[in-house]
Amino acid sequence: MDRTEYKQYLQTEHWRTISRLRREFDGDSCAICSSEYPLQVHHRTYERCPYMERLSDIVTLCGACHKLYHKQLGKLK
Repeated sequence: MDRTEYKQYLQTEHWRTISRLRREFDGDSCAICSSEYPLQVHHRTYERCPYMERLSDIVTLCGACHKLYHKQLGKLK
């Protein structure tokens, strides 16, 4: 899936539903720091993306933790 297709997928009803379910599962707060704003849903894996994600494939993060996650992930490569 290329970047354009991924951006389009993020606009689908399916993504809105699964990301809402994940936020609810995480108590509408960041899974790392418990912040409640601003929240984003991050793909831990793209293995089943699009349309087949499991709730365990995604996680709720605040904007700061999401940035930090990507920054740290880049250092691991």
